[in-house]
Amino acid sequence: MHDIAHTKYRAIIVAFIILFVAILILAVWPDVRRTQSEAEKESATILAKEMYQCAEGKSVYAVYVEGAVRLELSDLRARTLPQTVAGSGARYATLNGSFVFWSKGDTAFIQENNVLTFTDCVRV
Repeated sequence: MHDIAHTKYRAIIVAFIILFVAILILAVWPDVRRTQSEAEKESATILAKEMYQCAEGKSVYAVYVEGAVRLELSDLRARTLPQTVAGSGARYATLNGSFVFWSKGDTAFIQENNVLTFTDCVRV
């Protein structure tokens, strides 16, 4: 009889320990992920921020970082694109080339699936 009570007591203690460890892990986990995310953001040094005014009242806000650009479009979409090889100007594109942002001097354009969607963009 004494062994059964001891076994139940031991099971309750083990359950509480497991619960405590699980709560501790869940409490700490978001902080670990946020810290990693903040470190990634800090490692991307902003080179320039530019606003482009385009045809049809459209606009593009571009944040240039080393080897990439973060675009915020007037239609509320946002994209981050890696820089790719360009004969002239700066070209940023998805790996399959379905979305391309190209800038040269004070001008830029966006091409999506081989269709120009943001044209005559001028830096303001």
